[in-house]
Amino acid sequence: MRSRPAEPATLNVTYGLDNTIVYQNGIDYNQMRYGGNGSTIVENTVFVVNNTGCFEDDYTGFTAGAIALVPYVPDNCTVYDQALLAQYVAKASAVLQFLPSPVTLLNSRVRAVDWTEDSETVTIPTFSISYALGQTLQQTVGATVKLAINASLYLETTFNVICDTGRASNEADLVVVGAHLGTYACLQEPS
Repeated sequence: MRSRPAEPATLNVTYGLDNTIVYQNGIDYNQMRYGGNGSTIVENTVFVVNNTGCFEDDYTGFTAGAIALVPYVPDNCTVYDQALLAQYVAKASAVLQFLPSPVTLLNSRVRAVDWTEDSETVTIPTFSISYALGQTLQQTVGATVKLAINASLYLETTFNVICDTGRASNEADLVVVGAHLGTYACLQEPS
């Protein structure tokens, strides 16, 4: 599966009646790979999920269509788990995953680790947002977030080139060209 944005995503927040801030892509937010499909504009309030956003109960009181604000908690669950819960259980329109400290924005894959063609896909926009923006949204009641994506998820056939230098009994003599050799469960170890 491939994820390709057709154009850069946008994210604006309106605080109060007329105070709209346009945030910077790559500085304040980043659209995560495989998070969202199609040309989508979402405009709604933010719901700060209870706890980690890794369990159905964390979305108690969630208003359908709101934008889920979830913490980055790699020891508890993946952003894929959070996004699927937000998408199917809470009926969220988008997911914003905020970082716990001022570090580089994430560019995570929002898909199952052991992905197959039958795996669920996340169709709602999924963003990594900066620590500062996450703190601001948590402390501001009633802020309206407007975000837009134009991305596509699709299957594409890819190929790897494997070259045996003539001494295949030694793995050091095997040359592999292609970045996705390890993603195919059916591939056998070279002998």
